[in-house]
Amino acid sequence: MSSPWADCLVWRNRAGRAVGVLSLDRNGKRLGFIVLVDPGYRLRGIATKLLTEALRRWPELDIHNERYTQAGAAWISAFLGSQR
Repeated sequence: MSSPWADCLVWRNRAGRAVGVLSLDRNGKRLGFIVLVDPGYRLRGIATKLLTEALRRWPELDIHNERYTQAGAAWISAFLGSQR
C-alpha cells in the first residue's frame, strides 16, 4: 500500500505573492487535485497553466473521473477542448 502524500504547484505574481495553487493529494491509488486562484487574478490562464504542468509531472492524474463543482466542470470541459 502506498503512503498518503500531498504536493502542490504555486503560481506567484511579480511581487512574489502566491495567487494560484494546485494541490495534489494521493491516498492509496487515487490521485486527486484542487485548484484555487485569487479572484483578482482569475481569467488569466493561471489555473490552466497549473493543470497543464500537473499533468506533465503526474501523468497518472485522471481529470476525467473527478467530481467537480458546476464551475469546475465547465472549466475542465473548456480545458479538455483546448487540448485537442
